[in-house]
Amino acid sequence: MTDWQILNQKTVYKNPWFRVEKKRIKRSDNTQGDYFTLRRFNSHGFVVVMAQDKKQNLVLIKQFRPTLMAYTWEVPMGGIEKHEQPIQAAQRELLEETSLKAKSWQEVGQFYVGAGHTDLKGTIFLATDLFKSKQQASGEPGEIIDQTKRISLTNLEKQIRNGKIQDGPTISSFYLSKPYLKMKKESK
Repeated sequence: MTDWQILNQKTVYKNPWFRVEKKRIKRSDNTQGDYFTLRRFNSHGFVVVMAQDKKQNLVLIKQFRPTLMAYTWEVPMGGIEKHEQPIQAAQRELLEETSLKAKSWQEVGQFYVGAGHTDLKGTIFLATDLFKSKQQASGEPGEIIDQTKRISLTNLEKQIRNGKIQDGPTISSFYLSKPYLKMKKESK
């Protein structure tokens, strides 16, 4: 139990996707302050899928992110719906975004997107034994997956380090999944 206390709390902004809550907090040193939290409506967290093929490459998707007004390369991911378990959401997202299914699934970790401003938590799954589905990739309304590609773990790490891949959940998930991912033996 913490010695921090919420003195009062109210919603100060909302739209169809999220709300901002203002909390008046009494800190452990007895001082007070206001804190703001971004909360997604109907959020049950989200899933990130590290889909690794037989050649030990990971599947990436390219999509336009209006927040950035730019295209990003990232791993498949998306929200957990109210009626779903995280594994079901991961399977749905992989299929919707890539037309792929996987025979083998393993949960490898969780993380908070930004604990200083939101309580949104991601659950990471490793998907292996991939195969193509007859179902076409569809995405969600307004979500357009521009293309997919497969990339070696070495090249993905290089692209993260040189700034070509900057998506936080992709980077966090890659490093949290690394102990579970199969690595190609590098030839000397």
